[in-house]
Amino acid sequence: MKNISLIFLLTLALASCTQQNKSSQQKTNEPNKDLNRVFDDYYEERLKYFPLEATSIGDNRYNDQLPVEIADSYREKLKTFYQNYLNEAKRFDRDSLSGEDVLSYDMFKREMEMQIEGLGFHDNLMPINQFWSMPLTFGQLGSGSGNQPFKTVKDYDDFLKRIDGFVAYADTSIVNMKRGMEMGVTPPKLLMERVLPQLKAMDVKDIKQSVFYGPIKNLPSTFSNDDQTRLTDAYTKAIIEKVTPSYMKLYNFIKNEYIPKCRTTHGISDIPNGKEYYAYEAKFWTTTNLTPDEIYAIGEKEVARLKSEMEKVKDETGFKGDLKAFFKYIHTDAKFMP
Repeated sequence: MKNISLIFLLTLALASCTQQNKSSQQKTNEPNKDLNRVFDDYYEERLKYFPLEATSIGDNRYNDQLPVEIADSYREKLKTFYQNYLNEAKRFDRDSLSGEDVLSYDMFKREMEMQIEGLGFHDNLMPINQFWSMPLTFGQLGSGSGNQPFKTVKDYDDFLKRIDGFVAYADTSIVNMKRGMEMGVTPPKLLMERVLPQLKAMDVKDIKQSVFYGPIKNLPSTFSNDDQTRLTDAYTKAIIEKVTPSYMKLYNFIKNEYIPKCRTTHGISDIPNGKEYYAYEAKFWTTTNLTPDEIYAIGEKEVARLKSEMEKVKDETGFKGDLKAFFKYIHTDAKFMP
């Protein structure tokens, strides 16, 4: 599943604002208020489904929540959510829209369709990787140096509740990975081996060395003595009894059970329905309907074009030698250095 990017939301909002600005100058091209109301409603409602996104933009209403987005039951709710807003969009006649409303409509409709399509794949059965996944994200949040605020007593209590959400997320990850093992939906073994040090790093002998103890080290002096004592005890207990055990449970499972069953191939096309998933990813990230092969062909043409341009530059300088030698020349010759 792909979460809608903030870029999409901001672009949608910008298009709407641009249209409103233009409409103040051209009253004949009024924005569709009903359509923009759908966009506003969608924005507000989706923050409830993705509270980490709300936190990242400074909306603190859901800072205590961490839903298990990889759970099948939650994905079904998401599918219903996207389908409802797709149905809302389809109520509008595109031909009757004008200006940026047309662009916003097309973007919104495509986004709903892409999200629904993405939920049809089993990427939730591979919930952990070495680049981005909840164990990494949660460490950043809990360190106190990320976008999770730790300024008020409520902020501290909010994250304690999110810790409970992480425990459930870790347990569900193991359940999903076991299902993936049975279905042949696993990441490459090599990549999962790189996850192990990340998880193991959370197992510290001195609790004060835990990244999750960072907020306690920086407790605001404005907190009462009672609150400082209570929060210190609560975080110490949560780290010892919930956070560290969850990371170690993931570590032991991945090391002893998961990695031996992970595939030795590298391409995503090697998992069941992998080629279709790869085509979906290409469509999602390039916002085109080109196939992966067509995109690759464009890349080859661009490489050839750029190489030809570089050859021309080399020849114009009078340099004798191939491109590799030319690159070395311009990077190492003293005349090109400050």
